Amino acid sequence: MRTWQTGPFGEAKRRPGLARTVRPSPDASVWTVVLRDGVEFQDGEPLDADAVLLNVDRWTSGGAAPPLPRLSADSPRPGRVRFILARPSEDFGDALADPRLAIVAPGALIGLGRGGLGTDAAGTGPFEYRDRGSGSILLARNAAWWGSDLGLGPGVDQIDFRIDRVAGHRLADLLSGAVQIADDLGRRARDRIGAAPLVTTVPGRAATVGIERSVRGMEAASAAQSLADVWLTDLR
Repeated sequence: MRTWQTGPFGEAKRRPGLARTVRPSPDASVWTVVLRDGVEFQDGEPLDADAVLLNVDRWTSGGAAPPLPRLSADSPRPGRVRFILARPSEDFGDALADPRLAIVAPGALIGLGRGGLGTDAAGTGPFEYRDRGSGSILLARNAAWWGSDLGLGPGVDQIDFRIDRVAGHRLADLLSGAVQIADDLGRRARDRIGAAPLVTTVPGRAATVGIERSVRGMEAASAAQSLADVWLTDLR
């Protein structure tokens, strides 16, 4: 199964997914995922059925708070994971693409206990933590990120997050050009953003996210994700 991976400025490339197939039973009560061979986590561990089952235990223990129905899982043969649902679900394949269901390397989970993985830890993504000051957090390009070799970005060298808990202040900064992106602006902000020629909103979000139109690539942003986007480790 191949999916589109989106790089900077909306550039998309067709890449192999981590799952070869994701198929339901005729009544959609059992979903079978066949994993692609030869995929490894960045610590060298293989992405195999055991790794997925360990993550399923993490999901169902409450640590990830995923939008999943009640289920159990097993591996009837190597490289294959079977999800057995308490009730049929036609949307289960889409639910697996929730960001909270990212697959974590077993070595990072063992010893933490059920659901013990912290959600505020830094990982091996396109940016790395650089500095934190009063009311701001600075991230910089991670030169060691595997996605750079595949042309997936990042598209900028650094990101400066400014923390302001007042929605009105965030909106004012966006409209004045002091920031390029501001989130959770509230529904009342949409009219003001709509009247500003240089500002727009990201579609498909429950909370209003405003962006300056000069931020290339954001117009392609979507709330929808594929299973391969979430279960993304070291593509080899």
